[in-house]
Amino acid sequence: MAKGDTPDHSRESLCLSCENSTVARGFAESQCMIYCSYMRALMTFPIYECNEYRHRLELSLYKMEQMAMLVEKRKDGGIGFRRLHEKEVTGEGL
Repeated sequence: MAKGDTPDHSRESLCLSCENSTVARGFAESQCMIYCSYMRALMTFPIYECNEYRHRLELSLYKMEQMAMLVEKRKDGGIGFRRLHEKEVTGEGL
């Protein structure tokens, strides 16, 4: 948003798609309670902009690193996969 621009109040709160939020809805459209785990607070109004917003469907670099798999050549000449955080297997006891 450029300086002086008016926020679009017809859009939903960022919190509804943020991984830091817990959203509880009642039966009436106006019944919505949002708790922000980052700020440790109930949000009492719709949020237009937040510098700690993290879309719940996007993976952080840390999460991607945890899921990463390495392709490496094995000692027996084959190629195999292992997770980035797995310890090296020495082959003893196999």
